[in-house]
Amino acid sequence: MITKTKIIMGINRFQSRNGSGSYENLNNTQKKLYDVTQKLSIRSGGLSIKRRDIKQMFRETYPGEKGFEESRNMLADFCYNKVNFDDKPFKFLYWIGRGEYKFVDFLWNTGSQQINVEWTMHELGNTFKIGAYSGTEFHWDFIQLLRIIEDLRSEPATETIPVN
Repeated sequence: MITKTKIIMGINRFQSRNGSGSYENLNNTQKKLYDVTQKLSIRSGGLSIKRRDIKQMFRETYPGEKGFEESRNMLADFCYNKVNFDDKPFKFLYWIGRGEYKFVDFLWNTGSQQINVEWTMHELGNTFKIGAYSGTEFHWDFIQLLRIIEDLRSEPATETIPVN
């Protein structure tokens, strides 16, 4: 069940993030996933790469190892334009659409282009715009989400609603 407290905890975690992390801070499985997506991107000439191709190359490159998803590493966790409750602070992918990604690396410089950041909450049946990424920085805006969570059940706890 999704609660106001759980969402506020996520907001507090996201609003302190401004960077995209680095290779050195990835765990072993995450480094392997990074390496696989980077190789596939080079092979594709920088075009989009499919989730199925990433999974296949991961299995072929690291046979006998637990897959990245079994290690609680979902591809969306590494996308600049997606966040979720188990989100990782390491970003090197751009989500294009269902099962399709683009490798953009750490410290992606979008120039003046603004990329919306979305948080899909399946329990609420909705996707919320919670900010943007432009240049090399995240810019958070939780206003839409804060309006929605007012109607959610609160858990007994100390809840503070963040202010941007």
